[in-house]
Amino acid sequence: MARSPRALAAVLVVLAAAAVAVALALRERRPLSVDGPAEPPRAADRPDILLVTIDTLRGDHLGVAGGPEGVTPRIDALAREGAWFGDAETPAPSTLASHASLFTSRVPHRHGVSRNGYVLQDDAVTLAERLAGAGYETAAFVSSFAVVRNTGIGQGFRTFDEGRMEIRGGYHIEQPAEVTNARVLDWWASRKADAPWFAWVHYFDPHYPYQPPEPFASRFAGGYSGPVTGSMRDVKAVRLRFRDGGDVGEEGRQLQRLYAGEVAYTDFRLGELLDGLRERGALERAVVVVTSDHGETFGEHAFGAYDHGQNVYRTNVHVPLVVWSRRWLAPRGRIEGAASILDLAPTFLAWAGAPALPEAEGIDLRPVLEGKAPLPLDRRLYAEATRGRSRGGTSGWPNASFSRAVREGETRLVRRRSGIRLRDELFDLSRDPGEARDLSSEAGSDDMLRRLREGISEFDRSQGAFVAPRPMKDIETLERLMALGYVDDARSAAGGEGTAGGEGEDEDDGGGG
Repeated sequence: MARSPRALAAVLVVLAAAAVAVALALRERRPLSVDGPAEPPRAADRPDILLVTIDTLRGDHLGVAGGPEGVTPRIDALAREGAWFGDAETPAPSTLASHASLFTSRVPHRHGVSRNGYVLQDDAVTLAERLAGAGYETAAFVSSFAVVRNTGIGQGFRTFDEGRMEIRGGYHIEQPAEVTNARVLDWWASRKADAPWFAWVHYFDPHYPYQPPEPFASRFAGGYSGPVTGSMRDVKAVRLRFRDGGDVGEEGRQLQRLYAGEVAYTDFRLGELLDGLRERGALERAVVVVTSDHGETFGEHAFGAYDHGQNVYRTNVHVPLVVWSRRWLAPRGRIEGAASILDLAPTFLAWAGAPALPEAEGIDLRPVLEGKAPLPLDRRLYAEATRGRSRGGTSGWPNASFSRAVREGETRLVRRRSGIRLRDELFDLSRDPGEARDLSSEAGSDDMLRRLREGISEFDRSQGAFVAPRPMKDIETLERLMALGYVDDARSAAGGEGTAGGEGEDEDDGGGG
């Protein structure tokens, strides 16, 4: 039956409206092509990814980096068979803030997590979310309450395993690496076999108290027979002695030996995990990355003994970064130049063919790992000490009054508060990797000092547009953070400002991160 002119006109209007709707939809989708391909590569063309973060592992404690002999044989083997960055840094010497930076590729004031006791914002876009959206199966296995799911760090993980935390040394609440390993292998046995996977494994054992199990406790003791067991009481006693200007003596040296034992235990358990995954065929297509959230200061500077979080010297921010793969990486050995854990997310996402993170501050390391390009010599790396409160009750970004640093090439400027004044220290890492000699007042340093001070000023200005920290409200988690030794963090997150010290106090009062 023939349609009337009015009916035909109505049909044309509907078709025109549909065409406009389709055009608008396509226009709205078009920007996605800027971040990555609309269709991710086939699973066979993408690596599985195993990311291992070892809490509180100093970058100079790997054997390949000249660390104590026999402490990290399994990590050293990965480094020799793959590639390792001998000069990698974290922007935040605190567990949660550093991991939030790793997963967002942003410095702390841009993702809003100043340190432990805060929560990553729901609208933050993370590495795990991007990989999940690209078809990856995502799983996390954590060993400390500092990074449990309700900190926001679990965004994007289909499986988030908090395991079985336990008290060690009557003080810490954590999960030993051997228990974490068992949970990882159980997950692998039950996972889907047709999708690429991304697994984050977090070990906490090197964090204080330093109480490794046998035989690791005795292996590095050096014949010591005194009373130090590595407990938090021992750690606090040495901190107080150091702060008061006393010699930490054999007790302090024993704590360092016990720390090495903790690192050796973790290295051994990492080897067990890799062996278990290899036996199950899980590493044939995998990229394995081993790094850390931060280091540990053992009294190398004017403040900071057996602690982290309070300063941004290299003892706290220099971390290991090892990359291994049978399929996706030819052996490279040591790679020179400054890398950052901010670079990991952009690199993983590029390997996965997934959209990039918005406003990522890291770089894609694939050209460097493939030997096609060196690390940029002129890049600036920033770090900020992390404190969970506003100093003196002032408003603004909680870390603004604390130590920060900027690095350019082999030169690094550390700015810290000393009394009521700010003090700048300039170091040449090519000649002084331990930052023992301040060059700020020496002849010939004026140009570099001026340029790096401009960099610090630029960093400070960027803190004016910080993402407001979101305090943790879960009382049970806060109590457990306090049991971990994060007293300032838990109190400030619960609503108290300026809970320890005040304006003008030096930053050596401990508290960890």
